[in-house]
Amino acid sequence: MDRNGTILFDYAGEPSLSRPEVDRGALRAMLIGSLPDSSIHWGRKVAAIIPLGEGRHAIDFGDGPVATADLVVGADGAWSKVRPLLTDVRPVYSGTCFLEIGLAADDQHAATFAAIGTGTLMAVAPGQGILAHRNADDSMSGYVALNREEEWIGAIDFTEVRAGLGVVAKQFAGWASHLVRCITDSIAEPTPRPIYTLPADLRWSARPGVTLVGDAAHLMSPFAGEGGQSSHAGRRRTCPMDRGKSRPPQRRPRHI
Repeated sequence: MDRNGTILFDYAGEPSLSRPEVDRGALRAMLIGSLPDSSIHWGRKVAAIIPLGEGRHAIDFGDGPVATADLVVGADGAWSKVRPLLTDVRPVYSGTCFLEIGLAADDQHAATFAAIGTGTLMAVAPGQGILAHRNADDSMSGYVALNREEEWIGAIDFTEVRAGLGVVAKQFAGWASHLVRCITDSIAEPTPRPIYTLPADLRWSARPGVTLVGDAAHLMSPFAGEGGQSSHAGRRRTCPMDRGKSRPPQRRPRHI
């Protein structure tokens, strides 16, 4: 849509649901639920990773025993502690900041939900946009996007949530009211998200015992789930599971 709510492009989903969507929270719960209880150690934060030679690494959590691993997979996001083992390149600010927004499913926002439909809405203009997605429970979650200096959104005081959202909404003066209400009526915690990226052509030399997946490997600005899809593709390449095929015995890492 444009700023006036005029539909510029409409792509309907597949009626057959051969490729159904899943809410991120539900997907996360499903994946975690498939693992043994001892697989994830909550409340542990990696402070440093120390190469030990021959592909092995020590993982220092800063608050307890140091673990050792034959294979370290850096899936720790934008500010990965693993990435510096492979490259000196660091994320850079893209020039765009996001703010999380959300609406509960109710009759007060009928026009807004009608505009969103059952999938994703992108209402965009040069340098700004409102991006909204319909969840399985009919609620909405999404983002406000603005091209601003990184310090701009960080300087907004969200202690008074409505006042802070009002500052953001002023940037959308003249936009259709049912779109602006995604901001002014948002019930989501207003969390600023400065968008960082890694170079699209980033490469690094292979190193025994360590690799990267997800945002740690290919941090990009959000665009309709492409980053999440790329993360899953990287996971499949890193840990292939060829079900039903006979495979020769392989040496398995003792720890990952």
